Amino acid sequence: MRIRVGDREYPLKYVEELTLLDLLTLEAQTRNIDPSRPLTMYVLRGMERSVAKAIAGLSGPARVAAGEAHPDAPWLFAVMIWAARRAAGEDVTFAQAIEVDPADIEYVREAGDEPEPDPLARRSAASAAGDKPPRTRSQRKTSGSVSSVA
Repeated sequence: MRIRVGDREYPLKYVEELTLLDLLTLEAQTRNIDPSRPLTMYVLRGMERSVAKAIAGLSGPARVAAGEAHPDAPWLFAVMIWAARRAAGEDVTFAQAIEVDPADIEYVREAGDEPEPDPLARRSAASAAGDKPPRTRSQRKTSGSVSSVA
């Protein structure tokens, strides 16, 4: 699954794929947006568990609708966009990465993808249980560059 933002496409990058540097950068940058609730690793995991609980047992359009209606879904979606753009080498802040018209964002299916895109379901079972799936070697790779945390 890929995501198209405007005229560029990116491989999806999920919350569990964020590096420690990504998490610290995200926390610092979201503190500037909402000082009362910066997106820390613990806040993100709580959001994932909450969305997973809301969509548990649902399937198809009902699952997607429940996931999209959840109050944490826009934040998780924004994190996926920011992470995908950073992973592609773009030097953007969280605010810059998500300053896009929602109409300019769409999922792009690739060969072998599920018939209906359901990115919220990726970790529904693991998040609901509080488990974190192991990261693969390719998920641990970094670009070798270090960016500022501010």
